[in-house]
Amino acid sequence: MATFLARFSNRQRGIRLLERVERAFAHLKMHADEACVGVDILELLVEDDAPLGALSERGRRVAAALIRMGMRSSASQALYILQAIHSRGDARAAVNTTREELRGLAVCGVVNEAGGAADFTDPQIS
Repeated sequence: MATFLARFSNRQRGIRLLERVERAFAHLKMHADEACVGVDILELLVEDDAPLGALSERGRRVAAALIRMGMRSSASQALYILQAIHSRGDARAAVNTTREELRGLAVCGVVNEAGGAADFTDPQIS
């Protein structure tokens, strides 16, 4: 709902709600979900031409969530891009690379083990 709100109604309110969801996932130690929400926020900020400092900070926060879920080696490229955002192009690349990494981990079943929502990786849930 927060993503819908951010995209189609009230951008700032939607982003604030997404940040609230991100904090809730962090508190619950659901780091895969925290990272996914963080990437959604980063993407919205890129679309809004947010200042590079805000993009870099958001990238570092997503990278920290990925590290907490144990993606140190398998997603080193995503982590590097997220931690080294110096342009909007870097931020767009970070969004795309991180989404690919998260999708790849979901297929391998790693996300569920690392603290993700059950429906993110459980093939029995439709």
